[in-house]
Amino acid sequence: AHQHRRRKAAAAAPSSQVAAHRLPPKPRAPPEPPPHAAAPTAARRRIQRCNAATAAVDVPTAPAAPDVRRRRAYSQRRRRRQLRNRRNETDTAATMPEADYRTVEKLGKGAFSQVYKVERRGDRGVHYACKRIDISKMQKAELADAVNEIRILSSIKHPYIVGFYDAFLARRDRELWIVMEMCGCGDLASKVERYRKKRKYMDERVVWSHFIQMCEGLQCLHEQKIVHRDIKAANIFLAADGSVKIGDLNVSKRMKGALLRTQIGTPYYMSPEVWLNKPYSFGADVWAVGCLAYELCALRPPFVGSTFAQLKQAVLVGRYPSLPRNFSRDMTQMIAKLVRVDARSRPSIAQILASEDVKSRKAADWYKGSSVQPKPAQQLAATIMVPQRIANLKKQLPKPCFPDQRPDSPEAWPLGAEAAPAKAAPVAPKPAEAPKPA
Repeated sequence: AHQHRRRKAAAAAPSSQVAAHRLPPKPRAPPEPPPHAAAPTAARRRIQRCNAATAAVDVPTAPAAPDVRRRRAYSQRRRRRQLRNRRNETDTAATMPEADYRTVEKLGKGAFSQVYKVERRGDRGVHYACKRIDISKMQKAELADAVNEIRILSSIKHPYIVGFYDAFLARRDRELWIVMEMCGCGDLASKVERYRKKRKYMDERVVWSHFIQMCEGLQCLHEQKIVHRDIKAANIFLAADGSVKIGDLNVSKRMKGALLRTQIGTPYYMSPEVWLNKPYSFGADVWAVGCLAYELCALRPPFVGSTFAQLKQAVLVGRYPSLPRNFSRDMTQMIAKLVRVDARSRPSIAQILASEDVKSRKAADWYKGSSVQPKPAQQLAATIMVPQRIANLKKQLPKPCFPDQRPDSPEAWPLGAEAAPAKAAPVAPKPAEAPKPA
């Protein structure tokens, strides 16, 4: 009947000339409800039970479409790959570089790094400081600073600079680990804070010792044309024997003829030329050493301000409070030479160490220098370029350089007092045998 109505309507349709003037079609009537909708309740329930029984019959389904089969195969391959990776991680865990170290305790934390006290397997309880840098969250420039520290530390061996032992990628190339010398007595910032809480000044002889050792470590850097650029109390570490060691060389820069221009450093220790964005050189480190020597004496920085503008003005003027009365005139004059506003009038580190004030202190009975003599100046390692693929950084990192504690360890810089294990008593040499007669 429906098809008959459609044919009848098509025959009665007007031609194309009058189609535009025809009246709009009448609205269609709503579809008729199915026959069981108006059925009694019992009949409706009977129909529903029949439909449910029909649905329960196990009817074979059509095969899956090609794209569905493809997705299933991909999921299976991914599961097999994940299981294989887990097995490989378990099998190679013992051969990874980080597996050679056991964490003892956490020492500190920075923006991108954490420092731990670790033990190396087979080194008989020798402790090292391991700096773990999360390179997965770092920009390329920040990663370049991290590898720059590795380059400098691995090239310089000095008793007053933190020693370098190893560097490698860990945690599936997400972290960069730097194994360094352990300085178990904290840094100068914590020492100043302890004296400030006691309301007691340091002994001037201790200040002179720290000052001379810092200058000797800086002289080694300056001989290699390296400007530290971030000398401050928190970056000067204390070894168990009381000596200081310069660390955190990530922002250090080697001069290649031209002066440096990057404004970088800690505001309390920044020189006037750095504040003014002028070119600077080794004089910026000399200024920072003078500020640090003043802080060791007065337990506060020489130049302070509640805002950056006030601090900058205080640095540019160059005026600071006098030292406490219990410090000698030699110390006052030495600091005054180092914090001169004009960088050209400041002495170099070599001139400071050659002064009579420093020579007389080094010759005194109370001065205890390092028993380890610095090695001759070596050529600085080549610049470590940050590759596009982080995994390729392994090829550029320096080789391990551990103390000779094991037969397979290469000869390196001797351990400090903190890390050196107990040595066995030396064996007396055998007496020379008399030559046998011919």
